[in-house]
Amino acid sequence: MAAGSITQGEFSRIVETFVDISNKIDDKWHMESGINNTVFMHKKCNVISPSDASGSSEISNPPKNVPLERLTKCSASDPHEQNMETLVEMEIADESDSSCMPLHRENETYTYEYHVLYSESYQVPVLYFNVFKKDGKLLSLEDVWKLCPVSYQKYMNENKWATLSQQEHPLLGRPYFQLHPCHTSDLMSQIMTNTKTYNIKNYLATWLSTVGPLVGLSISPAYITDV
Repeated sequence: MAAGSITQGEFSRIVETFVDISNKIDDKWHMESGINNTVFMHKKCNVISPSDASGSSEISNPPKNVPLERLTKCSASDPHEQNMETLVEMEIADESDSSCMPLHRENETYTYEYHVLYSESYQVPVLYFNVFKKDGKLLSLEDVWKLCPVSYQKYMNENKWATLSQQEHPLLGRPYFQLHPCHTSDLMSQIMTNTKTYNIKNYLATWLSTVGPLVGLSISPAYITDV
């Protein structure tokens, strides 16, 4: 197993810890069981976006020695995620949540739906998400690219297809946007190596706080301090 990767069992335990903290702070993350004893977590929230956003995380900014392209970018030769059997479609209650970081269109309400799954191919978590307008219409990939925080726009204009694309959700069989997981293990390996007090229980919070701001998601410091 590559440094920075985790097993499916570790992922399940980390998700359980993460969701336990979410329940304590009312952060709206939920854990679900999939096929073959797999688990994943999800969150849905409504946000009125302001005219601008910094794109910074509540916990930390991406490591200075790790360029953004090392966090998410995949090359055309990278293997695709293996699809799993489709689950019965689940319903997620409508929730408002300020920790879904609004992006940069003024006075527009969006619904963000985030799913964190485990990738057997890459042995790391993967972030899938969808964004809906107030009338329930799903935003296009082009709209989602434009909604990335202004601090990422230059990078996204040059690398959008290699960073953020639309894929079939491996559990639900519906189109979702996906942050490519190709360099997640490299990122987490550097963080684990450079952080003396690193705790594997912080894995999800550390990863999400790094890549989440690209797609409007921020992570409470409670996920670090409470473990």
